[in-house]
This record gives sequence, C-alpha cells and structure tokens, in this order.
Amino acid sequence: MSIKKIIISFLISSGIIFSQINIRSVESFSVEDGLSQASVHSIFQDSRGLIWLGTEGGINKFDGYAITPFHTIDSRKVLTSRGTIFSIIEDHLGDIWYGSSGVLSRLHIHSEKPENLNQLLNDNSLEFGVVQCVFEDSQNNIWFGTFGQGFYKVSSDFKEIKNYRNDPDSTGDSSLDYVRHFYEDENGIIWIATYKGLVKFNPRTEFIDNVFENITGFNHTVIYKIIPFQNKLLLFTGSKGILIYDPRSEIVDDFNKNFNLQLKEYSLRDAVFDKEGNLWISAYGAGVIIWNSRKNTLQNISELLDQKIRSQLLESLSILIDRSGIVWIGTQRDGLIKLIPGKEKLNSINASESKYDTIESYFATAVSKHENGDIWFASSSGLYKINRNTKIAVRLSLSNEFTPYMMKIYNIIFMKNKAWLSLVKNLIKYDVQNDRYEKIEFDCKGNITEVFQLDEEHLIIGTSFGELFVYNTANDNTKKFSIPDSKNMQTSVLDCYLDDSKQLWIGTNNGLYIANPYIDSVVVTEIKLNLKIDYISSLTSFDNKKIWFTTYGDGLFAYDKVTSQLEHFTHQDGLPDNILYAALFDDNNKLWMSSNRGVFEFDPIKKTVRTLDPKDGIQSYEYNSKAFSKSKDGELFFGGINGFDHFYPQDIVVNQIPPKILIDKVLLYDSVVVNNISESYNEILEFDHFENSISFEFSALDFTNPEKNNYEYMLEGINKSWIKAGTKRYATFPNMNPGQYRFVVRGTNSDQVFNEEGVALTFVIHPPFWATWWFRLILISSALLILYSIYKIRMINQDKRIKEIEAIRKRIADDFHDDLGHKLTRISLYSEMIRNQDEFGTNKQLYLDKISEASNSLFYETKDFIWSLDPGNDSVYDVLIYLKDFGDDFFNRSTTSFKVNEIDEKYKKYTLPMKWKREIILIFKEVMNNVLKHSQASSAEMEAEISNKNLIIRLCDNGKGFDTEKNYTNGRGLTSINKRAKIVDGKIEIQSDENGTTVQLSLIVPEERK
Repeated sequence: MSIKKIIISFLISSGIIFSQINIRSVESFSVEDGLSQASVHSIFQDSRGLIWLGTEGGINKFDGYAITPFHTIDSRKVLTSRGTIFSIIEDHLGDIWYGSSGVLSRLHIHSEKPENLNQLLNDNSLEFGVVQCVFEDSQNNIWFGTFGQGFYKVSSDFKEIKNYRNDPDSTGDSSLDYVRHFYEDENGIIWIATYKGLVKFNPRTEFIDNVFENITGFNHTVIYKIIPFQNKLLLFTGSKGILIYDPRSEIVDDFNKNFNLQLKEYSLRDAVFDKEGNLWISAYGAGVIIWNSRKNTLQNISELLDQKIRSQLLESLSILIDRSGIVWIGTQRDGLIKLIPGKEKLNSINASESKYDTIESYFATAVSKHENGDIWFASSSGLYKINRNTKIAVRLSLSNEFTPYMMKIYNIIFMKNKAWLSLVKNLIKYDVQNDRYEKIEFDCKGNITEVFQLDEEHLIIGTSFGELFVYNTANDNTKKFSIPDSKNMQTSVLDCYLDDSKQLWIGTNNGLYIANPYIDSVVVTEIKLNLKIDYISSLTSFDNKKIWFTTYGDGLFAYDKVTSQLEHFTHQDGLPDNILYAALFDDNNKLWMSSNRGVFEFDPIKKTVRTLDPKDGIQSYEYNSKAFSKSKDGELFFGGINGFDHFYPQDIVVNQIPPKILIDKVLLYDSVVVNNISESYNEILEFDHFENSISFEFSALDFTNPEKNNYEYMLEGINKSWIKAGTKRYATFPNMNPGQYRFVVRGTNSDQVFNEEGVALTFVIHPPFWATWWFRLILISSALLILYSIYKIRMINQDKRIKEIEAIRKRIADDFHDDLGHKLTRISLYSEMIRNQDEFGTNKQLYLDKISEASNSLFYETKDFIWSLDPGNDSVYDVLIYLKDFGDDFFNRSTTSFKVNEIDEKYKKYTLPMKWKREIILIFKEVMNNVLKHSQASSAEMEAEISNKNLIIRLCDNGKGFDTEKNYTNGRGLTSINKRAKIVDGKIEIQSDENGTTVQLSLIVPEERK
C-alpha cells in the first residue's frame, strides 16, 4: 500500500474525531534559500530567539532573514561542513552544542568559532560514533548519546569524561549502546530513550535500570523522544505509537489504544506541545499529526495544505514551536517548512481561491455591502451579488447589457433598498430585490466618476469634466454646479466628503475644493494648498476638525479646517507607499488605506503604521481607485487587481508578543568584532582611537513576516532622539570621537508591537595617548617641572651672574681705585713740583702736560668704569658704539684719521657678559693706543661682523708695521691683549708689514636676545 493510501485510510477509516486546527500561512526553505543541505534532522531555538537547524550538511543559523551555515572541526582538526546534526542544545553560558558523525562541537556564540570536544578535553585520542543527542543537566555537565557506543558524561570543568555502555564482549542486552534522547526530571534522574526501550539512570549512584527489560512486548521498543506529561512520561516510538510511563507505579501502557492502532504504522520522530495544550507530532510517513489534550482528538494537518506541501511533510523528521507559536518542521528531502497556525487576519475574495465560478474577472472597480449582508461587486467582467453564507455569486443582468462599459462602474450606493451605480454618463437605479434597473442619463460633458450620498434623499454626482449635480432621488430634480476652470486642465471629481457644517469637500485630480450644496447658487472654492501632486484620490474625517486626504504619489495629508495647517505623511514616515488609493476611518478612529504596497492602518494620534500584505491574506499588493467602502456595521472593503478584501478591523488578531531583539554583528571597517548580542550581554567593547568607524546589524526575532519588522535605534553620545530605520537592519557611525557610547536598538514584530527595552551595547573608543588624562597630567606636571627647573636655573644663573658681576665690579673698582690713586698721586706730585719750582727746576710746562695727561687718562678710565657698570650696555652693538665714540675722541687730537664701518642694528640682539665687554674694550683701547704711539699711521679703520654667533672685530692701520715675532715676545701691550682675549674665550690674530697692521679679535657670542 502506498504512503498516500495509508494516510487516506488513516484519516477516513479510523473513526477518529478531528479537532479544528487552521493554518494561516505556509512557507518552505530549501537549499536555494541558504540551507546547507535539504535534510533537516533537528531544530532548536536558543534563549536569544535564534533558530538553529541541524542538517546532513552541518549546522545552520536562521534569524528570519538569512540562513547561515557553519563548519565543524572534525577529529583531525579540519574544518568541514559534512556530517548529520541530530541534536542541538544551548548550555548555561549561551554557547551552542551539536553532535554529528564522530564529533561533538561547541560553537562560541559571540565569536561563532567552533571547537570540538577533543580540543576541550585536550585528548586527541578520543573517538566515538555518531552523536545522536546532546543534553546539559542541572549541574552543567554535558551528556551525549551515540549510535552504538553508549552515552558519555563530560564534567562541567572539562576535566573528566566517562562512557556508559554495555560490555562489548557481552552477548546480553545492548540497550545502552544506541541512545536517542535524554530527559532529566525534577529529582535529578535522567531518563534515556534508546533503541531498546527506556533506561533510568541515577547520576549519584550511577545505577542503570532498563525499565522495559522485563516487560513483555516492550523490551525491544525504539524510543525517539521523551516528553513529561501530567507527572508521567510520553514516549514516542518507532513502531508502537505513543506510550505513557508512570515512574511511580512503573507501569507502561498505550497512550490511547485507538490512536496507536493507526500511529504504530509510522515512526514518531519528534513531538512538542504548543501553548494551547495541543501536541504536534512529527510522524515519518504520515506528516504532522496534532493531538488536542483537552478534547482528546487527532488531526493530520496535511489535509489543510496544498498537494506540494502535503507531500513534503510526509517525511517529517523534526518539529519545533517557537515562542510566538510558529511551527517549524524539518523534512527528509524538502528542507524546512514554516507553518503559522490560526485564521487569516482578514477575509478576501480573490482569483487565487476561485470559490465563485461565476466571477470571470476579479479586477475590482467597485464594492459595497447591502444591509442584508450581500456584497455587490463590480469588476471588468460584470456586476455581481455575492452571498457569503451560500458561497454563491450571481451575475446581475446589468452585466449583459453593459459588458463593454463595466470598467466605468465606480460607485455602488444603497438607499431605500435601491442600489445606485455610476455607469458612463448614466446613473443606474437598481432594484435590490428583483434584479431590475433603470437608467438615468445626465446632461454632462464627461462620464460619471463619483456618486456620493449627501443625505437620505440626495446624491452628489461628479463627472470627469468638473461638473457636479445635486440629484433628488425622490423627484429626479437636479441642481448643477461646476468647479471653476482656473487651471486650464480637465478636472475629474474623484471623491467627496460632507462635514458637520454641511460643507462639501471635493477631491479632484487638480486639487481640493469646497462648496455648500444646500444653497441655490452653489459656489465652488479652491483650497490653496500648493501640493506637489494635486491628484486627491480620497477624502475622509473622524472628528470633522481635520480633513484627511490621500494622493496618487505624495502620500497622506491632514488639513486643519480652523488653522489651515497641513500635515504630511509619506514613505519616510512609515507609510508603505506614496501612491494611495483610498482612506476609511474605522469605528475606533484608525485610518485604513489601500496602496500599491497592500493595505495598512494609520493611527492619527500616535502616527504609527501597521501594514498587511499577501501573507496576511489580502488579495494582492496592488489596489484600485474608487474600489472601497465602509458598511453601516463597520466592515471595510478594499478592491484591487485580484479581488477585494473585507474585514472588521477589531477582529484582526494582533500578535501582542514583542520580539526579542538581537545585534547580529558589530563590525569595525566591515570586519566582524562580535556576534549575537542579546540583552544578557554585559561586556564593554574597547577600541583604539583609530578604530572609530563602527557598524551594527540587528534583527527582531519575530519570524511571522520578518520583512515587516520595524526598527529604531539610538547611539547615546551622538543621537539625541530615536532614529527611525523602518525595515532597514543596519546602522553605521563613521569617524567617531573618543569616548564612551551606548548603542540601543528596538524593534517590532510584523504587527508593529514594539519591544520597548530592546538591546544595548556599551563600547569605548580610547583616545590617543596624547589625549588621555594621564598623559595630560604627565604633560602638565612635566611642564610645571620644566618651568620650575627653568626658574631655578635662572635664579641660580642670576645669583651666579650677580656674584660674577659683583666680582667684576669689585675687580673694576679695585683696578679703578688703584689707577685713581696712582693718577691722583701723580697729579698731586706734579702740582707740588710746580709749586716748588725753585726746588725742581724750571720744567713747569712739562709738569703741566703730565698733569693734563693724567687727568685725561683719569677721565677716560672713570668714563669706562661708569659705562662698564651700566647693565643696559650689554650688547655687541653697545660695545661697538662705545669703541667708535672712544676712537673718534681719541684720534681727534692727532693727525691720524679714524673711521668705523657701518654698525648694523642687528648686533643689538647679541649680548655679552659684563666681564667680556670690559675686556673687549680694553683690548681695542690698547690697540688704538699702539696705533697712535708707534705706527705713524695716517689712517685707522675698525669694522665688525657676526656670522652664526661668531663675532669678529678688526682694526686696521696704514702705519709702518712691526715685527710680530719680536713684539709677541717682548711687548707688554701684546701680552696684555692676548691675556684679555683668553678671558673672553677669543682669539687674537695680528698681521703686520710695511703697509700697515691688522689686529682681529674672534669670539663666539654666548647669548642672543629673543
């Protein structure tokens, strides 16, 4: 018998009552979607909300957006993507463990780097078979079961590993060798599912008890899964259906004999309870079977799905229900299947379902509901009346006559059991009960584009040429008025709205207008808005204070009737599209709109958006103008290219579970720094100052419809408010300054329910060392120390200089005192000799000359003394000026002319010690004296130059010269000159011949003024 026949036999002949489980949507994932291999043996959701998939090609991670495969390090320390992953767990540290062929691996969650058990134990000799299950007990020990080599316990510190198995030399029971699943009860007892029954293991005593060993009929039972249930254990087997074991009475029995008559035909590989108490069972060969624990009923969900998905589910291997209630099923060869239980969010009549054979085209142009519940639907193929209870759609007779014009039916209005329709230039009055109609023709230039109910008796008729009529349905009277042709463009009336002050608001393709239709002479006034796009597709209001209108291309507007202020909302504010067709307020004052990107709800107070797309059950993404209405009982209708949707907004089920938020990656210049950061992550990342361009990728782990999850983020330290990212899942911050930052991201599920807390990551960008506080402190301290040292050095030098000056002054004073005393004595002696002329002879004039000479010498020495003591005369410039003045005066009384070359002002910046300037002056005074006394020169010339602080002073004459060899040895003057030159660290050079003599002093100037 084929598998299909077995399933049909099971569903039809078993006599089992089926509970009502609905499947809202189905989605499958294959190798083309990123799976590393099409066989999915295990599915696991970790504490962060990530889905992990164990395939025959390794382990995969799924965040709702992308499937990421990971490699495994095999026993030879080689990275490989091969090996079937039968089991996946998360340990107490948040790392992921998974087993495959001969390898047990741990994936570090933040680095996403794998390492195998041999590395952790530092034992490369460890070998074991295929790992079929992994488990962490309450003491953080890791347990894993193998195919053929029993099970192992690895201590939490990875210092010890122990193998439990049957004696390989024994021919007895081998139940421990093939282990499929572990379960630890509240007493710390570990229950083990094996290929030969149930094993009870006490970790404290290491006592092993094969529970089924002595129970007839159960001792060779293959058990795949253990699930606790009402203080008992449900055992899912390979050939005996579901067994139930009571640990207290030690009795095992069929869970339900009638169920097991059918279930024993299949291998029950996996099972899980949902929040409603339903048990979902992965039955290899039958698909997925649901047991309702409260009603005690079974249902095979395959019959709710199309043929393709049904055949894929037959070979189901694993099953998981995530935190939001989504069911994930792993198959043998068709990858991963996602089932979302529940009803559609809204109702749709569309071409995809094709429930109504009489409807040829579902391209909607108008849709409205009568009070009796019938839906009138106009499409490109005709006008239909749909009874939702009988599922019958009647093609009305108007369709036969006006088939070529059906695209022109834009409105269906119900008044007094009559339906009023627009059709080309005609208004159709339709008898709702008898399928009869009459045609009312209007004298207008264009076609009728709008029919609006003004009150219980009157309609507003608008045309494609800006004409409007107030039509009395009781007496057929009409009153015409028109939109002024101020823009030289054809104006079409698209929608109308009557406010509480009886003002009629008119939306057109050329802007917004207002008129009072109740007065005799109606005047239409344009509302000046300066819109970028004047095409107003619909008008509405909920409080009559603001008029809300949609545009074809520029989003949504709200016009305040009192202040004339205009609010504008576009795609950047969260709208799914800027092309909007219709807007209707529901009974809770939420604004519903249709667009080219589905239907969506807009909260005019909170300014939030909630979207619906084809996965939620709408007819398609694209909608049509004019195909919308709201019934008297609050049901909304929106028509599009594939049919129409109808729903009561309050009945739409909203997923109120906020998603877990994950920072998938932190990247530094596109290189991953850390992965998978959740709310439990408390480390602070640190970066150098040049590592200042950081990016973040993040996910809201709600898998219902991830494309609709929205995000907002903030980088505390840069952003002052939340940045709305929409569906964008990344943020980049380039060129950040050093400092501490905190990145926070929040997100929504597909129903826009926010996780207000989100997830945060703190990181620090360290400043360069020269910008750190300690460096600045060192710098300031060093600067202060240097300043203090300079101050101390200056004070020491100043004291030293003062002492030197005092010594020099004392020396000068002593010299001057000696010279003064000597010369005064001579003057006194010569004066006394003149007074006693008789005693000393008659050389009076000779003595007077000597007195004069002594007095002049005393004058110049006194002048030198005073000048030397003046601290202001310390530059090279001052010394040269002094020598010039002295030379001019000295040679003025002789026949020798004296000349000094130009003394540059730049010499003022070169200073000389007090001792040096006196010695330099005395050197050249001695030279000048020798020129005048001995050289018989007619001219003398002095010049000076400085180059790189090297001072040269040169005195030249044109006298008779002298023998430098002889005078160097015998001359006291030359000896004195050389002695003084050494004092100033200088050098005297003398060149003399019959043409004259040159004396040159060279020295290094010690200081330069700043």
